[in-house]
Amino acid sequence: MTQEGQPPAPYEFSRSERLALFALALLFFIGILVRFFILPHFRRSSVEVVSAPAYAHRIDLNTAPAAEIELLPGIGPAKARKIVELRNSLGRFDSLSQLSKVLGPKVTEQIAPLVILSPAAVER
Repeated sequence: MTQEGQPPAPYEFSRSERLALFALALLFFIGILVRFFILPHFRRSSVEVVSAPAYAHRIDLNTAPAAEIELLPGIGPAKARKIVELRNSLGRFDSLSQLSKVLGPKVTEQIAPLVILSPAAVER
């Protein structure tokens, strides 16, 4: 306590200052509680990290229609049509290197794990 006429000591806070400090400390601890105990539970259940797109099956470029070929990354409707046209002119693809004429080497390399080339049909 201070005596009448003397200023308060530098370490004494008024009632409103103490309430403000208490409110700030309370907000700080609530923030810590939310950050370390509540948010991690939401993050674990709602976020799934996937490194590469998951494909249910590989696309057979010797039999697939243009609409299915469009599902491959980096291939739109125009390139899908060109792939089908090239396949029709060749009869079938024997190797992925034949696709480089239409797609270029980068896209061909990118889609290589996502496609297959079926062997020629056996005639009886």
